[in-house]
Amino acid sequence: MRAKLGLHVNLVILEKAANVSYSHFEDPEFMNQMTQARREASSRPLNLANSALSLVRQIITLIGYVGLLWALGAWAVLVIVVTAIPPFIAEARHGRRVYRLQRARTQRNRQLFYLEMLLTTEQTVKEIKLFALARWLIDRYRDVHLGYQSEEMVVARSRARAAFLLGLLSTLALYGTYAFIVGKTVVGAITLAA
Repeated sequence: MRAKLGLHVNLVILEKAANVSYSHFEDPEFMNQMTQARREASSRPLNLANSALSLVRQIITLIGYVGLLWALGAWAVLVIVVTAIPPFIAEARHGRRVYRLQRARTQRNRQLFYLEMLLTTEQTVKEIKLFALARWLIDRYRDVHLGYQSEEMVVARSRARAAFLLGLLSTLALYGTYAFIVGKTVVGAITLAA
């Protein structure tokens, strides 16, 4: 499915590229969009389909949990829903942030590809060596990558902090529910089998 979908999307992109005027290829914004489309063509559509199927599976699982917890009372369902919403919001926020970060990197990704090509292609390496540009180009390449690492660390720290705090909240809610059930069982309000 990935190969078929990737081929289809790439063919659509190539058809569009073949039908636009040359002036578009001199427009950096157009080239950024073209690069993003080509980069995402083989994976993004399938990831979307997989995410949709995963969402359906998780909704079915949630409905099952709600049915089981309803026997304990509406409060148990409320606890599960309330503890599930913050992680969902945090992940959605993090996903948007990562997506914006990747889109913002398109121009720099094109620069990296260009620098790699200059340093590794037979047609350009003569001039690079003749004018002693290799060190400057390599330093520029490293600086862009170090910028990427710095950006990724900010996002990773933020995500880790949110995951820890929300995980702690979920754990407390889960064990609080267990304690409540054990307490009800001890006083005989519910049976051990229930």
